[in-house]
Amino acid sequence: MKSAKALKTSKNSQNIKLSYFWKLIFSKTKPGDNLLDLGCGNGQNLIYLSRKGANITAVDKSLECIKELREKIEKEKIINFDVICSDITKFNIPENKFDIIIANNVLQFIDRKKSLQLILNIKDCLKNNGIIGISSFTIDDPCYKPAKTNLTYFSHKELLNLFKDFKILFYIESIIADKPHQGMPYNHRHGIVRLLGQKNP
Repeated sequence: MKSAKALKTSKNSQNIKLSYFWKLIFSKTKPGDNLLDLGCGNGQNLIYLSRKGANITAVDKSLECIKELREKIEKEKIINFDVICSDITKFNIPENKFDIIIANNVLQFIDRKKSLQLILNIKDCLKNNGIIGISSFTIDDPCYKPAKTNLTYFSHKELLNLFKDFKILFYIESIIADKPHQGMPYNHRHGIVRLLGQKNP
């Protein structure tokens, strides 16, 4: 992962910092950009992007996360920030509004058919030359059980192929170590895929 321009796939465990994906997005964000985060969670990284001058639209169906994010925005007196409580698969993405659209660690929690349709919607609605950033799980993830899930786990190079009509700025598949968190109170691993692409005019 020496260059954001390199394509890389690996099934070996690597010490990939979770923030690296966001650093790539930060590097592509300019003042005045309209940025949409689908499945924003508590939106901590979006606060930084808003300070950089981006106009943020953050969408999540969790009332708790939305409340926490709104409290942060109010506390820091941020005005270029729109927070929406909605199921991202039902959110109507305005056409040609957004310069950057992010779906970070959310698609793996969504029905596969709905995820694939959402990706099509993102591709259609993103501005020409706009940036798409996706981070999700692969079938190498220990939680993946094909007979028991209809959730979204990407196969080898599947996400890359979905964006074959985009300029690929960064792509990686790997297995990463993760620390205990809610739902998994022990050290564990995830099979991940991360893509940053630019829509061709």
